[in-house]
Amino acid sequence: MEYDDYTRYLEDHFKTWKEYGCTLTCDGWTSNNRRHIINFMAYCVTGTIFISSVDTSKHLMDAQHLYSLINETLHHIEGWDEYVVAVVTDNTANFETTGRTLLEKMPHIVWVSCAAHCIDLILDDIGKLDDVHKTIDEGKIVTGLIYNH
Repeated sequence: MEYDDYTRYLEDHFKTWKEYGCTLTCDGWTSNNRRHIINFMAYCVTGTIFISSVDTSKHLMDAQHLYSLINETLHHIEGWDEYVVAVVTDNTANFETTGRTLLEKMPHIVWVSCAAHCIDLILDDIGKLDDVHKTIDEGKIVTGLIYNH
């Protein structure tokens, strides 16, 4: 019954894809045991569904490898060439190069750098400024004191 319910749930998404399209998102992170994982999800107006997860720890994360991962993931999505309208990735140099390659080989797909990743990098740089760094360190001391007592 659960399988049937989930299949109907996915069918609703696929119907929406036909009308509005979907966006493939790539979310990279490092697990507790230092493995680098990339999760691929498809987003549309009805929500997000998980597509796949790839352990990339044993690979050089250059633009060519990233492009092949995205290309392979796209080809796992039935009707990808009709429904996928954008790909969202981090904005590191290797992903930017991958995005340019994607635009050259698949001009109907838009590459977008992740806004949350951009903001995270900006805040990280701001946190490195001397005055801000000092304030953050003091805030960590106060936070630690409150949590420990």
